Amino acid sequence: MARIGDTYGVVALVLPWGAWLLLRRHYAAFLHIGAGLGAIALLNTLGKALIGRPRPDTPDYLTGSLAFPSAHASTAVVLYGLAAAFVAPELPSRYRFWAYWVAIALAFPMAISRLVIGVHWLSDLVGGALMGLVVCALVRLAWQRRHRPALTPCPWLLLSAASLVLVSARVAWLPPV
Repeated sequence: MARIGDTYGVVALVLPWGAWLLLRRHYAAFLHIGAGLGAIALLNTLGKALIGRPRPDTPDYLTGSLAFPSAHASTAVVLYGLAAAFVAPELPSRYRFWAYWVAIALAFPMAISRLVIGVHWLSDLVGGALMGLVVCALVRLAWQRRHRPALTPCPWLLLSAASLVLVSARVAWLPPV
């Protein structure tokens, strides 16, 4: 989970989706999602620098890294939360809630894994998740300011498989960052 939620893992997950958005000329969606991920990266960096909270346990690959907020938790909330927020409107109304449940099912284990391996305090996870929710809300508010074309049809299964292959390769061959 640590490798899936780091920079390389997030890039591996979003690369097929970003490429599809660009190829289909959904530039506004690409920019909004990119802005959300960029904003959460900036807020994580600023939060860690301003708060300066040490980790409960620091493995060698995290030496010099601080705890609050949990970048893994906040990035997972933004990544999966925005995915759900962009997918849900394209689904029939009776299935929309499933997009959000899938996002929760993906983000929650990411956050909890940080607590289990001992590199974050519970408050780091809560703070990161709340910060991620705020970023998701701000991105969606900006997105909804004007009418946007539908993002369908989208090859969800193909893009999901491509993300899974790339993130598996990341976990297997690249060291933690």
